[in-house]
Amino acid sequence: MDYVKRLEKVRNYMAENNIAGLILPPSGDLEYLSGIRRQRPNAGSTHAYGDWLTGLYVTQNEAVYVIPEMHKGYIHEQAASKPFITEVIELKEGSDLYACAKDIWTRFKMANQTVAIPKLAMSKMIINFQKFFPETKFVCSEDFIAPMRMVKDAEEVALMKKACEETDKIFQELVKTIQIGETEVEIASRLEFIMLQHGSEGPSFCSGVQLQDPSLAAVATDAINRFSQKTVQKGCSLAFDFGIILDGYCSDFGRTIYIGEPSKKQQEIHKVVMDSQAAAIKAMKAGQITAEGLDKVARDYIYNAGYVNNEFFHRLGHGIGIDVHEYPYLNYGYTEVLQENMMFTIEPSIHAPGVWTRVEDIVMVTKDGGVNLNSAPGVNDFIVIGE
Repeated sequence: MDYVKRLEKVRNYMAENNIAGLILPPSGDLEYLSGIRRQRPNAGSTHAYGDWLTGLYVTQNEAVYVIPEMHKGYIHEQAASKPFITEVIELKEGSDLYACAKDIWTRFKMANQTVAIPKLAMSKMIINFQKFFPETKFVCSEDFIAPMRMVKDAEEVALMKKACEETDKIFQELVKTIQIGETEVEIASRLEFIMLQHGSEGPSFCSGVQLQDPSLAAVATDAINRFSQKTVQKGCSLAFDFGIILDGYCSDFGRTIYIGEPSKKQQEIHKVVMDSQAAAIKAMKAGQITAEGLDKVARDYIYNAGYVNNEFFHRLGHGIGIDVHEYPYLNYGYTEVLQENMMFTIEPSIHAPGVWTRVEDIVMVTKDGGVNLNSAPGVNDFIVIGE
């Protein structure tokens, strides 16, 4: 990855907009600009000494990483191969953090200037810096970093393809092991074990494994527990939503499988969902459709098939890359025109009484339409187990 070029682009924007400094806590933005990896999943909430000062400080001439002493080895190891990181400042346990903060801002001439920070910056950082330097003006770094991250370069495309290929393998391996009578918990535990066996860094988000029983009057969801003790039984469907982190890049994947031959209703809904996804993928032509327009393609297909708003209640998808959710989103209000090498999840679903059918693939925008990076079965053919 050409991190020097990325930093140069950011610095040019900063110069043009009179931004004296950029502060990035451990995050996808920091990884994108510097290649310095986070310690997931708790990158931004370690409660380490000086956590509110932690991160990369970028000015026109400096790129300094500030890190609590307890994590210094992890950062020094990575910074050693990155000459554009001009310094690593360690926050010693028990040291005067306020004095350190004042020194950093004074040294790098950020005091009482315009400083860019991400939308997820710690409030303690903002409160303290405004206390020290009350004339400081903060702007959101997402405004200029998100557009850079939307279009993937050739190296990123290769890494995304690799993550998707490995995710396909993980799913196909898992499906072969599913048995009548086992619980969501057992399946999910095995899923995440297989992820690690395949060399991933673990899940890219909380994995979803949810059984649906067509005899139920309504779709049941559990917002607290990730998985339940419900057991796999004939006639049920099993919806998956999971992804991995591989070489720093994320996948996000969904399939619905059936326990025994699916009913006519299940087959009808499955076909509508798959056809709506296919329609959206076909429409993903660079320069010809907006993010919200693409959402409408899939949504109109589902609505025209007789399914109502609350049965497809979520967005069609989202950007993906270093983070599992990236800008822009495929939903109302996002007017960005799709460009070549943008990556999106395309994940329509129908939540009807007793049936939850979903599919999710990562699709790359091209001038001729979307290219699906996933190839695991379950889209054109039903996966049926336990017959």
